[in-house]
Amino acid sequence: MPSEMITLIGDSIFDNLSYVENNGDPCVLQQLWRKIRYNALPWEVKFLAQDGATVEDVINGQIKLIPPTTTFLVVSVGGNNGLQFLDDHANQFWNPCMWLTLWREFSQKFNEVYSILAASIDDIQTAEMSVAVCTIYQPKWTIPGSKEIVLPVIYYMNYVIKSFAKTHGFHVIDVYAMFTDDSDYANPIEPSCKGGDKLTNNMIKMVDHVRMNGASHVYTAYTSYHELEYETPIPNEFSLLYDAMQYRNNWSIENSYDWKALWSIENAYDWKALKGE
Repeated sequence: MPSEMITLIGDSIFDNLSYVENNGDPCVLQQLWRKIRYNALPWEVKFLAQDGATVEDVINGQIKLIPPTTTFLVVSVGGNNGLQFLDDHANQFWNPCMWLTLWREFSQKFNEVYSILAASIDDIQTAEMSVAVCTIYQPKWTIPGSKEIVLPVIYYMNYVIKSFAKTHGFHVIDVYAMFTDDSDYANPIEPSCKGGDKLTNNMIKMVDHVRMNGASHVYTAYTSYHELEYETPIPNEFSLLYDAMQYRNNWSIENSYDWKALWSIENAYDWKALKGE
């Protein structure tokens, strides 16, 4: 039986397959599972995140599907709320008075909706469940002048996320602090294989830390936890299964697929060759 169940909810920070698969790179879910299997960790993963999800989508959909057996809930959401705000008002930011009015409305709304998210998590959190929330990272800057407009939005959103984490006793995976290089991005706003490696390292580090002392903590920039090289192509079966899971409401890796056949060291990968040993 799995000793831990990690449930991932949120947006494309976790659900990044479509942004990395064209390069033959593993997505966040695939990286997490490779590290779990490689280290023979008795953990199960429930994946509920979906590309494009907002905080409201998580509240109204994903959070209702979290298994009661979850021991570690990892939440990454909010970036699409910020993107919607910026897209909706892109032509109005150059008017200082209009910007202040729009900013006030957005900041109040985001604070309110994240408050509902935190309360919703409290409602389903069991005594055995630890919760980690991810901060919003800055994009790879490609448009001149955008940094001055976008950064204040990110700063405020992260202030809200960290404030509610402190109030509710959630852990924080500080993605803002760990995504520091252009190679962390698959495009201006989505995590690459390297970014996903940092993210999954911190997830594993969080589980290890909580099992040892339990205190809430901020995790950032762990990049040396059993890193693997990824020359071996991803099995087609995995990609098909990953796509199929988006349309299933009660999807579980361990219960929905023969992972012993697909992911065992003997049958799926020559891990020594993969590491170059």
